[in-house]
Amino acid sequence: MKKFNKIIATTILAVMLTLTLSINSFATTWEYGTSGTGKNPFTPRGYVIVTETGTYWLNSRFDNSSGTVFYSGVQNGISYIDAKKVDGSNYTLYAFTDRNPKLYQFLIAFKNGIEIPGFSSYAGAPGRLTEENDLGSGAGWAIPISGFEFEPGCYYEFAFQRGMQANNGITLVFSEDGKGYIQNPETPEEKQKYEQDKNQEYQFMSSYWVTQDPKTGDYAYDFHLVPMRFSVQTYADLTTWVEGKREAAEFLNSVTTEQISSGKYNLENITELKLTMESLEKEAETSIKKQLQTTAEENMQLMLLELKTALKKAQSPESPAADLETLRTLLQEANELYQTASANTGTETGQYGEAATLALKEAIDSASALTEKDSQIAINEAISKLEEAMTRVYASIVREDSLILFDRASGIKALIPRGIVPDDVVLYVQTLSNSDEVYETLQNAFGQDTRIAAYNIELYSHDLKVQPAGEFELQIPALSGTNPGASIVYTVGDDMTTAQTISAEANGYKLLSVNRTGMFAVAAAASQLPSPENAAGNESGDANDTPAGPDQTETKAIVEETDVDVSEEPDANREELDETEGAKATVEDPEVTSPRPEQEPLAPVSIPIDTIKKNAGSPVYILLVAALLAAAAAVVAGHGFLQRRKKRDN
Repeated sequence: MKKFNKIIATTILAVMLTLTLSINSFATTWEYGTSGTGKNPFTPRGYVIVTETGTYWLNSRFDNSSGTVFYSGVQNGISYIDAKKVDGSNYTLYAFTDRNPKLYQFLIAFKNGIEIPGFSSYAGAPGRLTEENDLGSGAGWAIPISGFEFEPGCYYEFAFQRGMQANNGITLVFSEDGKGYIQNPETPEEKQKYEQDKNQEYQFMSSYWVTQDPKTGDYAYDFHLVPMRFSVQTYADLTTWVEGKREAAEFLNSVTTEQISSGKYNLENITELKLTMESLEKEAETSIKKQLQTTAEENMQLMLLELKTALKKAQSPESPAADLETLRTLLQEANELYQTASANTGTETGQYGEAATLALKEAIDSASALTEKDSQIAINEAISKLEEAMTRVYASIVREDSLILFDRASGIKALIPRGIVPDDVVLYVQTLSNSDEVYETLQNAFGQDTRIAAYNIELYSHDLKVQPAGEFELQIPALSGTNPGASIVYTVGDDMTTAQTISAEANGYKLLSVNRTGMFAVAAAASQLPSPENAAGNESGDANDTPAGPDQTETKAIVEETDVDVSEEPDANREELDETEGAKATVEDPEVTSPRPEQEPLAPVSIPIDTIKKNAGSPVYILLVAALLAAAAAVVAGHGFLQRRKKRDN
């Protein structure tokens, strides 16, 4: 019997040893909320740029003012820069992480919403930040980005990819057990998952909580994710304007008092040229330089045309009869608008403001009294006052109070009636590049003879994705290079099926009424596009999940993930000695300049559907025939963009 028991015991030990070896062969998972030797969490912190005046965080909704990074929901950081430094050299950027990144080349950037190929090749070996600065304690490591060239008039976004890996082996790829991130992928399954997900854009985990299966007791985690991009826009190149205005400037500098007195030039014409040039110069410096280059070039050409007309008049000794053609055309439009507005003034929705309507009548009467004998300056002033009065009448139409949201990279706007979404809602738009699998699927569905632009449009209230409780207006750029009406907007379902929407088009935008966010595609025949580069149409940048259930508990702020008990681990916030192998470099601590410079936000232009003119010179409005979709969905806070991965513990 003893011999038999011995055999049984030996067999059990062998089985246990086999199971132990088998378990040890699986990849390690870093579990949310844990820390310790070899287990300190790994988190990207963001991007900074070194300028002549200091080092600044790029614009984002993240706060890096303390020792950890968290999602603030409020934009901060530098918004505009020149494409080059004053001396013509390129800027240096840094990508920050809180741990030493062993695999640090997983950096990604976008120009006007389109991915920049090979951006990670500009990354150098990471260096440790050794001194305290405005980054706060535990600033961690800096990845220098050198040699990258910004182009004028472009909107840039910088992000991280999930393939990054710290020296302790922790990656940014989710583990399949739903408890954290893969650490040192070893098994074929984990290696396959890492390879599959490593190029995905990293999204910041703003909070997480434990979920437990009430039947089995197994647990995993649910969490909130928010897009993590850091952006900056370069000022437009004004060379077209600077060179184009030279002739007029030289002429003004050459004119003398004697030439005017002798009648060679007319004082009124000279004054008009000077005022025109000053006005256009102000417009170039305050508005045009903040536009994307394509738009800026178009507007500079219009400015030069106006300046050339004024110069031609100024070079003539005659005092020509004032040009009343523009004023007469505008007066006709103004009178038609006044007739419409005066018959429908009031405080109800759709009515015009009485004060603005009366002011328009005064401007009409004043402008109508002018003749060819009046100066061109007086004519132009009357035109300006008339245009302003008409604008005020349009703006006085009583509408629902709306939020106007704008995405710079894509140029997409959302006009949302207040009350159907939280007041702190923000707009996020992902422009799919042609290398994206989803984009390729859509392209194949539409056919290679069709050009498309695809966007994933989302609304967030702080770190929660929400759906509106009613209809709102989307304005999506039409594909550039197409004839008016050639671009068609489609909704894209989770199963990649597409459905054509009903939309109007005005000023280069497709206007449509929708009741939920998600993926949209704009398509047009390839023959109507000049080149593939224009397919995105940019001048520049989910399903309704249920709220958290009763089995979801222990909500924690993500900052707890990166907290370290220094009393027990005095070196933890500077990386353990056995984790510092790999790429190293001496990196000078980039002291983040404080306070941040005030940045004037890019002003979006709202194009209300009910006030769009059918064509120039016509006061008739386009009334968008909106598609009446499903019943209005309630605002979904909850975990509208939760991702759950569960696997029973064995």
